[in-house]
Amino acid sequence: MSNALITTFRAARRRVSSPHLIDLGWHQKEFQRKTSFAYTVMGLDEKECLGCMYIYPSSNSEYDAEIVMWVRQSEVENG
Repeated sequence: MSNALITTFRAARRRVSSPHLIDLGWHQKEFQRKTSFAYTVMGLDEKECLGCMYIYPSSNSEYDAEIVMWVRQSEVENG
């Protein structure tokens, strides 16, 4: 794994916390203000959360946005 990917992963882990109620409320506020966006990735039957995706303004002036996502380990193993 390249240093860039490791750095990106570590930064992502700091930015994405466990999905607590306060976090969900904050994501809703950010979405309403159009400052960042959070999406839940559901299974086809919409019964299980498989992961989440977050879109933030980029801290690098060369890019408009940064995308961070996570997926359940069981889904990584299933491909």
